[in-house]
Order: sequence, then C-alpha cells, then structure tokens
Amino acid sequence: MMNIYQEGAALLGSKRNLALAEIIEHQGSTPREKGAQMLVWNHGDDHEQRSIGAGVAITGTIGGGRLEGEVAEKAAKAAAAAAAAGESQGTGCLYPFELSGADAAGMDMICGGSGTVMITLLDSRDQKALELAAQAMEKRQRAWLVTLLDGESSYTAFVNEAKDFVCGRELTEKQKKLILDGAGPAMHTEHLEGTRIYARLLSPGPLLYLFGAGHVGLETAKVAHQIGFETVVIDDRAEFANASRFPDARCIVAETAEDLPVLHLDDQVYVLIMTRGHLMDYQWLMWTLSLPLMPKYVGMIGSRRKTAMIYERLEKDGIDRQRIEQVYSPVGLAIGAQTPAEIAVSIGAQLIQLRNA
Repeated sequence: MMNIYQEGAALLGSKRNLALAEIIEHQGSTPREKGAQMLVWNHGDDHEQRSIGAGVAITGTIGGGRLEGEVAEKAAKAAAAAAAAGESQGTGCLYPFELSGADAAGMDMICGGSGTVMITLLDSRDQKALELAAQAMEKRQRAWLVTLLDGESSYTAFVNEAKDFVCGRELTEKQKKLILDGAGPAMHTEHLEGTRIYARLLSPGPLLYLFGAGHVGLETAKVAHQIGFETVVIDDRAEFANASRFPDARCIVAETAEDLPVLHLDDQVYVLIMTRGHLMDYQWLMWTLSLPLMPKYVGMIGSRRKTAMIYERLEKDGIDRQRIEQVYSPVGLAIGAQTPAEIAVSIGAQLIQLRNA
C-alpha cells in the first residue's frame, strides 16, 4: 500500500501541483487528530477516481465532512493560482477551525473541538524530498520531513538521522538551521519571528507478520491492508503464500525459522499466528517469544484448550511465564465471529484497539 508521500511524489512526477493539508494542532474532540494528512490537486477529468467534484481530487483524509471540503477547496485554489503564476517559492498558510457550538452544528458534525490545518503547496522541486520520505518509511528508517513556513513562503525538506539534508528550494543559512533544529530528538513544532516549523517523524507504520496463509489468513490480510498495516504473510506452502493470492502483502515461503530472511523487528511489529496445525503454531510462537524485543502484539488463533496446552509446553521449554501471558489467545475481540471473514474483522478490531491505545 502506497504511503501518502509515495503518492505525492508520483503526482508531482506527472507535473501536477499539489497541496498538502495536515492537522498540526487540535484540542478537544475533532474528526481526526494531529498528523492527519490529505493531498489535494486539480484535474481536468471529472471522472478521476479520487475526485470530490469541481475538478478537485484528494487522497488521504483530515476527517471528512464540511471541514475537509472547505480545506480541499481552499488548497485547490491555492495550488491552481501558484501553478498559473509560476511562483519561485512555494506558499503556505494556516487554517484555524472551530467545531464547537454553532460552528459544529453548521458543519454537520457533533465534534466539540478546534485546531489548525497547515496547507503547504508542493511542486516538482519537492519531489525528491517526498521520494526520500517515502523510501525512509518503506525501509523503516528514522528520518523527518520538515516544513518551514516563513511568512507566506513554504519550504519542505527531508532530513535523515545523519542530518543529511535535501530541499529543492534555495534556503538561507538561518532557514536551514531552523529546519535542522526541528528534526531529531528535540523535534518540535515552533512558531517564532513570523516563522512556523513543523517536523514530522517518519516513524515506520505498523508491520504485521502473519504466519499462516489459509482461509482465515487470507481474510485477515485483506482487513489488515484496509486498516493500514504493512503485512508479510509466511507459510510453508508456495501455492498458498504467493502474490496472486495476497496482492497487498509480501509473501515468504518458510517451513522453519532457519528459512526466514532477515526481518524488521521494532516496536511497531505485530505477530499473528494461524497456521494449519498445532505443531507449527507452537514453533512460530516459540520463535516469537524468544526474540530479544517482544513485539507490540502477539496473537494466536485457537481454542482455550489448545492455548493452554501450547502455553504449558512453552513454559517447560524455558519461555518466561510473563512473556507467555502477553499473548492474545484466543485471538480477536469477542463478537461471536464464526466465518473466516468475521474472524478477520474481530482480529482487525483488536489490532486497531491496541494500535490506537
């Protein structure tokens, strides 16, 4: 699944001018929280898949409703004006919103919060920074995409952990220092002397290792993709673990841990075990619980009786009881799921619950 920076780079590559709209502050109850992003662009084909009418298209969302429509309209007009003027600098603006009382009612929402949307214009000069941001996320590398609003001019720069710096626009030394200061452990959003610095940590998204490519695994991979998980399916059967069966996941054919390639293991890793037999479930759960870093989530499908038997064997084989007790099994939220699709929904709901906790 493409992240928003990949999509942005691709759109810039097709010679479109874009606007990136992002919630940078919020208080109270709002449709989406800080960090929600949406790309907006103008197009000539009213039948474009992501069209929201009047020649405007979007990808991503800042919450829907009238707020999103108003921001999209404002962003599209700004992008069109910049493209027509051929401006030498990108432009940007801050769009405050209020969703309490009469304002919320007028926007067809029941939310009671407020916040600020930052709208940044992007053109072909920003393509490289977006490409590097997309690559950093794909490779699960620590990096930042930083936006500097200086007056009405905007500058978008990619900064990695080594402080390598890429910005397609000319910067003063002071502007470059402000951007570099915004990235790193002291990452901050700051407003001073007519400037606004907004740094996004390009932390890797959730990664799900799904052991088992059977019927439930197939449905679970579909749900995981829809809710924003990068998914890797692992099974010992090539006729099951393949790209034609799992078009939105990476597939690995492996019978034992020795067959696995080097896997990314960080604090955004989720592991779900649902193979075709108790012995393989035990094997992969043993492997998972033996990792130096415990995954954020470990789930295993099965009855309470099967779970108790496997747990007992794991403890006999030296796995710490505290680690065993962190496993979710039976897996998924208790919604009375029966079919593979229903079970996948219950698992997806549990993943969302944990991710958003």
